[in-house]
Amino acid sequence: MNIGSIAVSGMNAAAVRLGVAANNLISARSTAPATADGQVLGAVYAPQQVAQSTLTTGGVTTTLVPVTPQSFIGPDLNSPTGFSAYPNVDIGAELVNLSLAANSYRAAAQVLSVESQISETLFDIIG
Repeated sequence: MNIGSIAVSGMNAAAVRLGVAANNLISARSTAPATADGQVLGAVYAPQQVAQSTLTTGGVTTTLVPVTPQSFIGPDLNSPTGFSAYPNVDIGAELVNLSLAANSYRAAAQVLSVESQISETLFDIIG
């Protein structure tokens, strides 16, 4: 795999991380009615995490992994049962993930830019 392909795989991984963090943040306040003993009476958002792994040929790949536990039960005065299931989203961690994803994307884009400049310089030297 060449440098450009490795950088693009990093950009793709960063884009996936950004999307997952954004979805988790957007859905963090969604709820579903639940009982006091923990039975969820509706669908609650299932937050995800991104697992990133290195490819033997170079670059990275991502896999979406569900957060466990998916939700937690808490009091909710607006729920007909008095309790709701809330997605298990850590707002602070997701904000950090957004920042890391943006910085990773910028870094990979910079690698592409430098590779282009080096190639251009080499072509100029070779003539």
